[in-house]
Amino acid sequence: MSGYQHILVTIDLSPNYQKVLDKAVARARTNRAKLSIVHVNLKMQSLYNQMYEVFTHELQDQPLLAARKELEQMLASVDYPLEKQILISGDLVEQVCEAIRFCEADLLICGHEHHLFRQHSSVAHQLIENIDCDLLVIPLGK
Repeated sequence: MSGYQHILVTIDLSPNYQKVLDKAVARARTNRAKLSIVHVNLKMQSLYNQMYEVFTHELQDQPLLAARKELEQMLASVDYPLEKQILISGDLVEQVCEAIRFCEADLLICGHEHHLFRQHSSVAHQLIENIDCDLLVIPLGK
């Protein structure tokens, strides 16, 4: 089996996003894979329920422009080429699944707090049930 071709990593504004991003970059380097970023913006959940490829969409709404600026700052230190940079809000599982299809990703990397797998209805459990690619979950501390 060959390595991964396109890795999609989810990040949010939590203090631990850098750990997830660093692991994703390392995995992409090892596999010589494309790397795309999904910025999960929970602050905008009530405003938008869709996915934006933030550097190709004409973003006009102030919340979207602010989110794009946050994403630019978060990714400024990434020393690996990024294929796509996507902003999602709304139904998290549905939007991540859409991003996976859009990028044709074969690996999804996301972080989790230790309580994530305790609930049957957790996001991680829903992702496992719904995605069509491999999933790498990075523990982020207690």
